[in-house]
Amino acid sequence: MVKRSFVTMGAALLAMGISASASAGTQTEVGYAPGALGVSAILSGNYDAAAERLNSLEGTTKRDPARLINLGNAYAGMGRTADADRAYRKAMKAMPVDLLLADGSVASSRDIAREALSRLPRMTYASR
Repeated sequence: MVKRSFVTMGAALLAMGISASASAGTQTEVGYAPGALGVSAILSGNYDAAAERLNSLEGTTKRDPARLINLGNAYAGMGRTADADRAYRKAMKAMPVDLLLADGSVASSRDIAREALSRLPRMTYASR
């Protein structure tokens, strides 16, 4: 049996995992208790609340890649790119699961985390 979850890439990165026709108030997180993945909070821009919920581990586990991806999304939305980077990298190392995307397709959590990581702004330094 394949575990499927809704995941949102949010934080101006990209929108995946949420039905394109659904509003933030009607989101469901397949296979999780309502709100466990912080989808509604992320979609409404309440990244602090999303991170708090995701860090509580209420309805998820520490190594759940869907939780880690959305935690990365919340951190990215808060401008905490180093924390987002860590969360996405942990998701890439976690046991992969298939996640349901906005277009109805299914993708590996590792691929989604890799894509999110690639969209994080990178610091560059000039020197002489």
